[in-house]
Amino acid sequence: MSGEATARYVEWRGAAAAFSEGDLRLAAQLSRAGLDRTPGDRDLLRLLLVMQLALRDIATAQETADRLAEAALTSASFEVLISARLADGRVACARDLVARAVSEGLEPAALEAARARIALHLGDMAAARAILVRGIERTPGATGLRALMAEVLMADGGAAHARDVIGRLGLPPTAPGPEAALPDRAHPPLSREA
Repeated sequence: MSGEATARYVEWRGAAAAFSEGDLRLAAQLSRAGLDRTPGDRDLLRLLLVMQLALRDIATAQETADRLAEAALTSASFEVLISARLADGRVACARDLVARAVSEGLEPAALEAARARIALHLGDMAAARAILVRGIERTPGATGLRALMAEVLMADGGAAHARDVIGRLGLPPTAPGPEAALPDRAHPPLSREA
């Protein structure tokens, strides 16, 4: 590892450690210090943006988001960019990011999650649920979509149903097959004459 790469790694690890210990201000400070040496470092920009959002520094977060959006999108950067745009009420920018992510070939689960987050931000619970159902059907292994579905259900007042969804996170979906619609031969329907 070169000296510059080692310094970058140490700065990133220090910022990540401060974040995991709950010292958001120190994590943001270490991220900024690392960005002074490597201004376009996508990992440090993403970490700094997460810190700024957690600290509710929305105006500065938008500047960081603009810098992060200059690089190619990754699932991790896309998720935090969507959060940043929605935190500032920039729904049109969030939709533009989704369109860009589609053109850059980001994974379908990330796209559906972003679309659902936009609908949730707008208060359209029905649309958020429909988007998530479609996403879960297309990518049943994406536990993040199920977690987001639980969040949507909680926001919509469906706590009991949300508990059920949370309890099944990580498990394969369990939907009855078409045979469930067939009459049960062991228990024939009662005749009207009985």
